[in-house]
Amino acid sequence: MRALLVQSANDWVIADAPKPVAHEDEVVISVVASGICGTDLHTLSGSNTAVIFPIIPGHEFGGIVVSIGSGATTFAVGDRVVVNPSRTCENCKFCISEKSNLCRTKGGYGTKYPGGFSNFVAIQEKSCVLVPSSMSWKTALLAEPLACVLTGMVKLTDVKGKRVLVIGGGPIGSLFAYVLMKFTSDVTVIEPVKERRNLISRLGIRSVLDPKDLLANDKWDIVIDATGSAAVMQDSVKFVENGGIFLIMGVAQPDDQILISPQMLNRWEISIMGSFSINNTFAEAVQLLSTTDDDLEILVTDIYKLESFEEALQAMKRKSAMKILVTCSEEIIL
Repeated sequence: MRALLVQSANDWVIADAPKPVAHEDEVVISVVASGICGTDLHTLSGSNTAVIFPIIPGHEFGGIVVSIGSGATTFAVGDRVVVNPSRTCENCKFCISEKSNLCRTKGGYGTKYPGGFSNFVAIQEKSCVLVPSSMSWKTALLAEPLACVLTGMVKLTDVKGKRVLVIGGGPIGSLFAYVLMKFTSDVTVIEPVKERRNLISRLGIRSVLDPKDLLANDKWDIVIDATGSAAVMQDSVKFVENGGIFLIMGVAQPDDQILISPQMLNRWEISIMGSFSINNTFAEAVQLLSTTDDDLEILVTDIYKLESFEEALQAMKRKSAMKILVTCSEEIIL
């Protein structure tokens, strides 16, 4: 089979690799496509500390079951599935207390285990979720980023009626705004790229602004960073209302730092919190996607073949691109 093989930081190639065999509790899937996100760029550059090289990356993927391990009973050959990429120890205090995303040995497909930028991949059957026959692959392949968003939603607890500002209109920011609209009508997204603003507006989000149109003294009960930029995060805390929440969803570089006034946090009782990865929200994400009538598939703006992975990376640098998919099957047309 063909796969994206990353030997070390900034050292990758599309090459032949052995086709995987399903172990007892696994299924092998023919990968339809895998999404690219900022985490993949961290993996390729060597700044993703969870990665064990060499690795086949790709953690936003799904496909069709082609073989089943002797002890796997949930799926049948031909089933369409998407994959929860997270794998944890299942025994530490975090895993036991339903905070598995904080597991110190957390890894997953595309970081510690072969991932989705390949023709085939072996997956624990418990990591797979069935895709309804009525759901398009473009929609289904949004399950992983949406599951991350739902993990962040849990942090917010009470959203109903609150004013919410989402900073960054990429896939995570757009999906977060879409989910938030189910709880409050006062959602604003700021995004500097016009093409992205137009796309976000098509999701029914009424307030989508260029950052330069923000008023310096405006305040929101909840401010969500979906940029991963430390400079943007540092500048955005000023938009949090007294008693409000600043939630960091974007993934910054490991050495990035921000300066925050502790007196401001104390005087105005502002809470700063982070949300990381997926915490028991993957199946919920697939269920939510099944209710969207494929409205969200417009977020998929670019599709490339595995052999054209370099072109897909260049597309990531074009700010107008939203979700980019890399197709890994010659048989499925998205």
